[in-house]
Amino acid sequence: MERNLAKAFRLYWQASDNCRPARERLNKDSYQGQLAKWLKKAVNRKDLADADLAEAMCMLGSCYQHGWGVDDDMSSAVEWYRKAVDADGHVSPDALCGLGDCYAGGKGVKQDWEKAVALYRQAAEMDAPEAQYLLARCYDDGHGVETDMKEAVRLYKKAANNVCENKGYYGHVGAMRCLGDCYTTGNGIRKNAKQAAVWYAKATELEAASK
Repeated sequence: MERNLAKAFRLYWQASDNCRPARERLNKDSYQGQLAKWLKKAVNRKDLADADLAEAMCMLGSCYQHGWGVDDDMSSAVEWYRKAVDADGHVSPDALCGLGDCYAGGKGVKQDWEKAVALYRQAAEMDAPEAQYLLARCYDDGHGVETDMKEAVRLYKKAANNVCENKGYYGHVGAMRCLGDCYTTGNGIRKNAKQAAVWYAKATELEAASK
């Protein structure tokens, strides 16, 4: 039951960016309370496999970041994300992105875009679409790196086309929309109104399918 609860949270969390029911499920106080209570126990267990322990630490960090079942506390979020990133035998791309977000926003730590970029890059190299999208935004906006729209477009394409049902990846809606914007403006890629329309339509379709 406890493992099923954690697995359910992970699936809802992965889907929450694009899926309204997933967001609603995560926002239920009763679910959050059960989850946070179990995670606090799980991170102190000695019998969890390294990968499971790292995931539990990462999920607890997310609970503190978003106030899911606990008072929001960015210092605690950073602490648990760091523990998840440094865990033996397993590195969670979700923890890397979570910690990267903290550095990007200066939440719980001093703002440091270069550290955020390094964390996003590490997760992107693990083929995580959210990390690919976040790293693309850094190149697009010139945060922590020099602006490079060609690299931004390359990463938007990777995130938009990143489909892996076993991992719950079905492409990244935000990346699809940004790619549509790039084709519309000719920023980083040759203008192509037809391709822009294709990517806007794909984003709308994916978002609608997840509701």
